[in-house]
Amino acid sequence: MKKILFFIALIISGGVYGQNISAVSPSGHTLYYHINGNTATVTDPRYNTDMGSSNYYPWDGHTVLSGDVVIPDSVTYGPNTYPVVQIAAGAFSGCNEITSINMPNIIESIGSSAFQRCGSLLTINLPDSLSTISSYCFASCYALSELLLPNTIRIIGQYAFSACRSLQNIILPDRISMISEAAFDGCSNLESITIPNSVVTIGDYAFNDCSSLSHLIIGNSVTDISAYAFYGCTSLDSITIPDSVLTIGNHAFYNCTNLSHVVMGNSVTGIGASAFFGCTSLESITIPDSVLTIGNHAFYNCTNLSRVTFGANLAQIGTSAFYGCHGIDQIVLLGEEPPHGGSFETGISPIIFVPCGTVETYLSMYPWGSI
Repeated sequence: MKKILFFIALIISGGVYGQNISAVSPSGHTLYYHINGNTATVTDPRYNTDMGSSNYYPWDGHTVLSGDVVIPDSVTYGPNTYPVVQIAAGAFSGCNEITSINMPNIIESIGSSAFQRCGSLLTINLPDSLSTISSYCFASCYALSELLLPNTIRIIGQYAFSACRSLQNIILPDRISMISEAAFDGCSNLESITIPNSVVTIGDYAFNDCSSLSHLIIGNSVTDISAYAFYGCTSLDSITIPDSVLTIGNHAFYNCTNLSHVVMGNSVTGIGASAFFGCTSLESITIPDSVLTIGNHAFYNCTNLSRVTFGANLAQIGTSAFYGCHGIDQIVLLGEEPPHGGSFETGISPIIFVPCGTVETYLSMYPWGSI
């Protein structure tokens, strides 16, 4: 009896589960859908095995799509109409001839790699119903030059815009809490970015090799600038690290060759290994009192660095942290106790300032007595 009642209820509700269908969109393209319950998901046709036969639909399904594609807000199957609320993982991946995507405002989620390698994609509208840009979603969309992110976006996933080499400007909404690993890796034409105050973490490689990035504002809620976050941003000329930041990761600003001015916030406790390695335009650096450790090779080969001020609580300077900085002519040490470790370029003869009454203590410790 229960089974009969359930069957009747299913018919009344119009729900269909696990059905794969195709339908012509308003733009004249054949798109593929998966019906699950009362909603529809745009899918990758390679995985539509129930289209009236047991055939496996090959890669050449969506790859023949070209031009401007319109995703409808609903699709009809039998007597019922189903709202299109999702785009499945990889749904349009590799569709290299699509130039634009228009999707309805009811789309709630877009799966990972959904538009990856859509190399000719120029424009796409993202609905206000989205909260996440999934991993690899727009990776290698080489022609995409601009994109408006809705204010509802909270997370940008791993490699979401990786290798979008035409992307010049993008405004990050105020609700984003996390920029994931390599989210904008290799966006070589990205010129400016403002990280909103809602962001807490900038992931590893987030803006790696954004070689045109010249304007950067970091919001005042960021606590961690992760490893390689701005590696190879060779156009970046100045940065202000806010007081909210606690750690600067390994290689975070490695090879930012145009970086000449750094203001470091008063909450940073550690500067990672090679964090500013090869920043050849950097002229001076003030390490705030909050910093306890400077990692190995942190400022290695900063060839124009001339003035360094070490904060009062610095305890450890890593191996070769300032090696290759042959232009240093002034060092200010504010701590009553000399920091341990560290090495400087041989042959430099800087003027060294230390607190009153600590000269003998500094002279007795390496490397201060041998510079």
